[in-house]
Amino acid sequence: MTHTISNTHTYYFVITALLLTFRLHGQVSDRIYYQNFQKALKNTSTAQSYFVVIVHDQKLDREQEVCLNRNQLRHALSSEHKKNLSKITTLIDQNTDRKFSFSKSKAINYLMKLNEYTSNELTTYAKSLNLDSLIKEDQMAREKVMKYKEEGNLSAILELLEKYPNALNKRFVLVIHAKRERLMAAHISFNRGMSVTNGDDLGSVLYLHPVPILYPLHRKKK
Repeated sequence: MTHTISNTHTYYFVITALLLTFRLHGQVSDRIYYQNFQKALKNTSTAQSYFVVIVHDQKLDREQEVCLNRNQLRHALSSEHKKNLSKITTLIDQNTDRKFSFSKSKAINYLMKLNEYTSNELTTYAKSLNLDSLIKEDQMAREKVMKYKEEGNLSAILELLEKYPNALNKRFVLVIHAKRERLMAAHISFNRGMSVTNGDDLGSVLYLHPVPILYPLHRKKK
């Protein structure tokens, strides 16, 4: 990748500004959320993608985040709108903020059963998971693999892969066997701006596609 001096300065100024915005406010742009939401909705495979929606309970007039997949969202909307497929499709396709209102007890109860943890439990688990640190370690391992490849140091690569077996994987991989913790990890990851996909038939693997600005996993050579 070639830059002029002025372009290089501009490039790094923009990247630095964006990083500061993310780090200081802990926010991800609405555009990234929307892209990941739409990507998950288009995933019709058996390996479903997870995303987070804001559920508005009209009966209690309160909002709550729920992490779920495409089929689960459609099931809840089907209960709310009496299986009106045209209306359900329109509600999903035209939704840009991932907020859905529900008034039917059947739909609300279904969604609340999917929500297996409280917001406080999610916050506590996020601290113990320490996703940013895990991805940073993974990035360092990937960079070392690239360095060892250039040096032709096969033994060093094999030794590194024993500790970081996913260092050659294009996606960041989380292996969490407990369903509740895995769902919390998916919730946390989506809120950090990642697209999240269930990675195996047993459901113990999550494939994460981190935001390049936050987690530069795939650096291009200059």
